[in-house]
Amino acid sequence: MAVWRSQPAGDRLLNRRDWALASVVVWLGTVPLGLGLAGLAYLASAGVNPPDPVELPRLLVALYLLGYLLIFSPILSWVGVLLALAPVWWLLRNGAGGWGSFAALGPGAGGVAGALFHGVVIAAAWGLLAALCFRRILFLRRPGIFTSC
Repeated sequence: MAVWRSQPAGDRLLNRRDWALASVVVWLGTVPLGLGLAGLAYLASAGVNPPDPVELPRLLVALYLLGYLLIFSPILSWVGVLLALAPVWWLLRNGAGGWGSFAALGPGAGGVAGALFHGVVIAAAWGLLAALCFRRILFLRRPGIFTSC
């Protein structure tokens, strides 16, 4: 498995279902994780009985915030997913679809999307994770694209 290379014309091995599955999972995949974190924070806070309900422990507040951030992130993350689709297609078409290429593309697409909504750093970090998850999903669906280079 090469860092920068993949099979040339690898995009032709993918069908619409592969593209749609990877896009939707990357776009909406944060919702179950966010629900899990928010639910964990809720269950943990049920056992905490502070004298003032406003004073929840900071860890619980952080879990709640991270959970809700992940739950609502698809509202804005679709922009980054759409921005990355054409470059991903180009990378796979030209045999440059290695994990390093995706790792370089993700923060770029996330940063551009984040610049639209004034959250460049968080969006770039999310873009990196999303691009690598996108590539992993494509690898699981069609491993020949990435293993025969």
